[in-house]
Amino acid sequence: MASKGKARFASSSDLNAASIANYNFGKRKSWKVDGAVYAQPLYAPGLPINGGSVDLLIVATQGSSVYAFNQATGATVWSRNFLVDGPVSSKDMYPKCNDIAPYIGILSTPVIDPDTNTVYALPFLKEKGKLTYRMRALDLLTGKDKPNSPSQPLAATVNLGKLGTVTFNASQHWQRPGLTLFNSTVYAAFASHCDASEFHPWIFGIDGTTLQTTKTFVTPLEENEIGPGIWQSGAGLVIFDDTMFVATGNGGFDPANDQYGDSVLHLSLPDLAVKDWWTPSDQAILDDNDLDFGSSAPIPVLDDQFFFVGGKEGTLYLLNTTNLGGYNPNNSDANAVSVVEANKKEISGTNGIYSGGAYWEGGSEGSGSIFTLGRFPQAGLRQYSLAGSKLTYVNTFNKQGGNFTSRAGVPIVSAPSQDASDALVWAIDASSTLFAWDATSLTQLWSSLDTKGDAAGCSNASFVKFATPTVLNDMVYMGCSDQLIGYGLKTPAATSTEQVSVFSGPAAPAPSGR
Repeated sequence: MASKGKARFASSSDLNAASIANYNFGKRKSWKVDGAVYAQPLYAPGLPINGGSVDLLIVATQGSSVYAFNQATGATVWSRNFLVDGPVSSKDMYPKCNDIAPYIGILSTPVIDPDTNTVYALPFLKEKGKLTYRMRALDLLTGKDKPNSPSQPLAATVNLGKLGTVTFNASQHWQRPGLTLFNSTVYAAFASHCDASEFHPWIFGIDGTTLQTTKTFVTPLEENEIGPGIWQSGAGLVIFDDTMFVATGNGGFDPANDQYGDSVLHLSLPDLAVKDWWTPSDQAILDDNDLDFGSSAPIPVLDDQFFFVGGKEGTLYLLNTTNLGGYNPNNSDANAVSVVEANKKEISGTNGIYSGGAYWEGGSEGSGSIFTLGRFPQAGLRQYSLAGSKLTYVNTFNKQGGNFTSRAGVPIVSAPSQDASDALVWAIDASSTLFAWDATSLTQLWSSLDTKGDAAGCSNASFVKFATPTVLNDMVYMGCSDQLIGYGLKTPAATSTEQVSVFSGPAAPAPSGR
């Protein structure tokens, strides 16, 4: 769904420092699935299924499957698989690379329309030797295709006038950002496959009923340039006040010719036209050194007055949503509202903010805390304060184990309410280990490395990049290379509305045919 400015906040009634201490928190449920889970698990509560009210977990995999699990009992309610001529392998694409391997299926997080009980997913398919994307609209109660599903293969050719014609080539593009639903239109954004030689920042607007493409956004390539793309470490597109904000990665930059590499774009809806943009003053350096600015998404804060955003270089920016500020190459980001420079700027692509961020108001009007995960040499969970319109670096946690030197996951915050005075920060490291920290002190409270807490994690060491956990009531769910795992309280607090049951099998049945 469209963002309302809550910035990866997940309300939870009983999960706090006291309740997860003393090994009272651990692995409670798990489900085997047919591929890696890069998409964030979704939650659909109170559905009328088989005469009862059922809460579903929706899980999408790189095996091009979607599963619906009963959150309370662990039973598989339905499952679907969409493969045609076998899975898409990294070897099926050019250039051949293993950035995401061995298979590429449903890479992005699906989106649910609660008004029509529809879940939308966009699998990457191999059909008669060709690679393509087809939108699926599934009945949330049964998993069956709704009318017009699947869509025709996504296709578009756009005439950019003097700038030439651009045709969408599915084999050169990954659909990484989460699908976003707004006004009955599903938006899907694309970036490159392993920095392939010709890719563009495509956005498709797809009618949620007909599944036909109604609008597209794309920019031309600069001569001898590539990109940019829109990937945002898997985060969805940000929409509020009937407009969209996206961050772009490396690529040509020439606003006079509609080229916006390493920038934040403000797009009008539904026509997807550029209204405004902002670009860091060192854009050329970022482009030359593979330091994508768009490695994280813009996250709206303070009633959508501002958003924070950062990239591989490691600098965090606060921007004004109504006046982004454009580009000033001669003044060090003076057009930003507030800037916190990286403690050691990266020049080789191994540092910085790769995984978006989380925001917590912390009970104070007009202020809050921002959390990001950085890579070496500033690896670990980083905390910033936001007071009014000023960002300030506070602290970094990088002790007590954990692999945060690579592309770790996306942090989220859980608390009794958005303005509660205490909260937890959750994130998954590059070894698929789940961590919990106190949001005020950054004290590590728990991790799934803690075997005394029966917290065994993924059975396969293959890393799922940019994985985002989901907090529901008193459970935390994370996707792995071959399963979905649910962690929860061993002794639920008396006020809990969920009876946590132990469920660890059997494996989910093979998904039904397409």
